[in-house]
Amino acid sequence: MHIRFCNNFIIQCIPLFQHSMWKTVFSNILHTASS
Repeated sequence: MHIRFCNNFIIQCIPLFQHSMWKTVFSNILHTASS
C-alpha cells in the first residue's frame, strides 16, 4: 500500500516537475536570445 501511494505520488509529480523545468529552460532560452 505504501509503495502504491509513492508510485501514485511520483506519477502525479512528474508532469508538474517537467512543466516547471521546461518553463525555466524556455525563459532561459528567451533571455539568452534577447540579450
